[in-house]
Amino acid sequence: MQQFFKTLAKVSAWTVFLAAPVWTMAQATITQPYGTPEEYIQEILLGDGVTATNISYTGGLSQLGLLENGASVFSVDAGLMLNTDNALCDDFCADCLGGGVDPDLLEVANSVPPLIGQSFSVNGVYDLCILEFDFEAGGDSISFNYVFGSDEYLTYVNTQYNDIFAFFLSGPGITGPYAAPAGFPDGAINIAQVPESDPLLPVTISSVNNVTNSAYYIDNPANDVLCQNGYTVKLTAESEVECGETYHIRLAIADGSDTALESIVILESGSFESNSVVEVDLNINVGADLVTDNPVIFEDCGEAVLTFTRPIETIIDIEEMVIIDYSASTAINGVDFTELPDTVFFPPFVTVQEFPLDAFEDGLV
Repeated sequence: MQQFFKTLAKVSAWTVFLAAPVWTMAQATITQPYGTPEEYIQEILLGDGVTATNISYTGGLSQLGLLENGASVFSVDAGLMLNTDNALCDDFCADCLGGGVDPDLLEVANSVPPLIGQSFSVNGVYDLCILEFDFEAGGDSISFNYVFGSDEYLTYVNTQYNDIFAFFLSGPGITGPYAAPAGFPDGAINIAQVPESDPLLPVTISSVNNVTNSAYYIDNPANDVLCQNGYTVKLTAESEVECGETYHIRLAIADGSDTALESIVILESGSFESNSVVEVDLNINVGADLVTDNPVIFEDCGEAVLTFTRPIETIIDIEEMVIIDYSASTAINGVDFTELPDTVFFPPFVTVQEFPLDAFEDGLV
């Protein structure tokens, strides 16, 4: 793709409402239930440039919750909680599923020991909590922030009692060893990994703790904010995608080898987003240089709006003209993007002129 503009503005809006009961500690609050699985995704998790459909959930509704007001003492301020127990700290989980079957989570769990020089194995997964959905991205990548925590820290590090989570992503351009829905025949990959690990290392209490990858670990023996003995710093899951194509993600957590002691993943509010361009504004002061933040648009990935504005402080009761010079751009006007005029006319009392702008897919970098 030939680069023409860099992202300037993204527009989003989402609304949150609260429902009882609420658990409070150290100024943080956990609301459970917040709403339906669809509302957890649409109103809490999603940010700019992503649309979600076909949302489904496996688990008890008490395993989901909304964390708020955690910023002063926790890795994120607010987020969607997935829990192997009741999201309200230490409450009984009447609708947890207990036993469960998810071969992919078990495989992820047992991929960790040899990567960290250990020989333990996890013999099953339980208390499944799985949110999954299809989505389309408005850019060429997606990302979201998360925190993993567990009451197994630090007693059960490097033992069979390793609770496990994973973010299984499938779709065009992705080939992986894990299961994916029928419409995604090339399988899924896990994008929940220890940063900069090579080979890629899933996040568990044994791969991130006070000894192993300790830069990503926060000890919490007093159970401040959450009733987990430890948790990670804010981490980011990310992947390249193809703009406008349909992908599937499965956000999953489970107890390992037994049903005791809870683990959580908190997905930061509004952080599931794509680097899409929704609107591009170029402001021109007539007679002066172009003022722009040098935004970018992506080929075959939605339409931008090019907005030329003359300040109202100028004499607006006359016709004025702005000349556009494309000679410095490696992108060719009318070939790589929508053909734009060489001049922009402002009739008397008109201060804004807008033009639609697409970047065409041409297969060139």
